[in-house]
Amino acid sequence: MRTIVIGCDNAAVHLKGELMDFMEKKGYTVENMGCDSTEDSTYYPYVAEKVCQEIINSG
Repeated sequence: MRTIVIGCDNAAVHLKGELMDFMEKKGYTVENMGCDSTEDSTYYPYVAEKVCQEIINSG
């Protein structure tokens, strides 16, 4: 099964959690690169860069 890399900023933490649960129930491995708290103020382009770099590094 393939690994899915997902990330978000603090505005989408709850949606990301729901998506991760759904994908894991479908058998996917999910790698979380984003914020885990609505209090985390990491700017979304930094999260996007981490997601993209992980995809590039995975080959």
